[in-house]
Amino acid sequence: MKILIEHNGGLGDAILDTAYLKKLKEVDPTGQIDLLTYYDNAELFHDASYLDTVYPAPKDYNVNFVHEDLTNKYDRHVYVLGMLSWAFFTKNKTLFEQRQEFYHITASSEDISIELEDQLPVDIFNDFSITALFSAPNGQDIKSGKHISKKLWETIFDTFPEITFVQIGTERYDLSFSNRDNLLDLKDKITIQQTLSAIPLSTFVIGCDNFLNHASKAFNKKGIFLFGPNDPKQYGWKQNINLYNKKHCSPCLIAHKEHKCCFKEGIDNISIEQIDIAIKELI
Repeated sequence: MKILIEHNGGLGDAILDTAYLKKLKEVDPTGQIDLLTYYDNAELFHDASYLDTVYPAPKDYNVNFVHEDLTNKYDRHVYVLGMLSWAFFTKNKTLFEQRQEFYHITASSEDISIELEDQLPVDIFNDFSITALFSAPNGQDIKSGKHISKKLWETIFDTFPEITFVQIGTERYDLSFSNRDNLLDLKDKITIQQTLSAIPLSTFVIGCDNFLNHASKAFNKKGIFLFGPNDPKQYGWKQNINLYNKKHCSPCLIAHKEHKCCFKEGIDNISIEQIDIAIKELI
């Protein structure tokens, strides 16, 4: 059977779905599985053993103009997207469990794994006694509640001068900080695969609910994650320290520009004292 996976989810979704894609290949090892996905996700799947061909696409791609090799060639088409509203309608399900409904196949969260060809040197952080890999996204209207303020990040840096904080991400989507002795800025300096390879090399990871949260599970690396409008029971992992103070309006996962989330300026109901306790527990 020839299957096309059209994946319109984010990088975090793609990381979760490595488990299901591998299971699809195990069920039909002689079948063909091709993936059409965004450029960033495509880099994640470069040379993945369970895929035959990966077709990178821009975020504004139109199916009427896709590569001719994709047109009317497949026995099955699986359309995958990032899911938000499901959290309002289902109970006792995690994001990973819910994604099973796309693929109609059973997988375990222990099957999540990332095959990396392009990796950082294993000794890259050897000069630092403690390293914390972090993602500090800017606030975006359609992703309210997935960031903390620049001021809180700077308070974290100043509270733990003995920790080298290694920033990943991009200049376009992430906060920028002034030079600090304990801050190493790798934004736009390494590939996505290299970024992911830095996770097992760090002492711990820290951030909010984005791809780093799910990547921590892939590498079984403990971390600290701050949750605002979404619930870590659905989006978090038990291996991590998940900081969450539920507001009366949570969960709040509506993703459209007209929606005004009370976390628009950042998650503001988790104190530096709570973060301090969590970091000390991991170091």
